[in-house]
Amino acid sequence: MNRNIPDFDKLALAAHPVVDQIGRVEDLDALWSQLFELDTWYFLGEPKTIYNALDGVKPFQWDRRQNGETWLLAFTDLNRANRWKETQDSQFNDDRVHFMSLTPDEARSHIRSLIGSKVIGIRFNEGSDYGWAARVEDIDPIFNHLFGSHGKTRR
Repeated sequence: MNRNIPDFDKLALAAHPVVDQIGRVEDLDALWSQLFELDTWYFLGEPKTIYNALDGVKPFQWDRRQNGETWLLAFTDLNRANRWKETQDSQFNDDRVHFMSLTPDEARSHIRSLIGSKVIGIRFNEGSDYGWAARVEDIDPIFNHLFGSHGKTRR
């Protein structure tokens, strides 16, 4: 079990040294490799209600700019997730709001099911100095670039 969380701020800054620009391929590969090597990704979960208690809570589809474009929010550790929650308005500050954990493989499976939906992508470490994002359709190609498409080579 990986208990040491890499410095994702440092990795993300190297991968994206200028806002809205990408850095060297080696730095991008390092960022994504470390992300996929984590044991758990923490997603903002749907608010708990009686309706989703039976069929399971899923990652919340967040309309960041209130413009119809929805994103999933994923965090590399629970401390970052809770810091993000503390900075939000009352919509996210009640007991029904929680974070759910998925392994990277579980997350990839869920993300794959969202291709073609209204979900644009996943925002990682939102609210941190150096968060980053990817479109839903790019997650598997990134993984395959790093680890191959025929079986997992990670751990």
